[in-house]
Amino acid sequence: MATQLRVLVIVDGPWLVAQVLEYDIGAEAKSFDDLMYQLQKTLVFQVLHDRQENREPFKSLEKAPRKFWEQYEAATPREAELPSSPSDPIPMPKTEVRVAA
Repeated sequence: MATQLRVLVIVDGPWLVAQVLEYDIGAEAKSFDDLMYQLQKTLVFQVLHDRQENREPFKSLEKAPRKFWEQYEAATPREAELPSSPSDPIPMPKTEVRVAA
């Protein structure tokens, strides 16, 4: 797993959608804190699933589509960290979050 993840947050009506750039994986929620929590859960689930399938975590995932990378470049940085727990099967990577206008 990457030691740092770039995450694009897109506002879609009442929803916030997080898209990781290094892997085509994301989450959605109605508040920013919940979004970070849901993204953390999604990443942990992917690691557990990949381990169950005897795969290196995230190796089965492509990078996010190019349009998200382009939106990320134009987006506004926001300080954020993924929540973590000692029971997580992996340490949560550092995140660089940007919010699309």
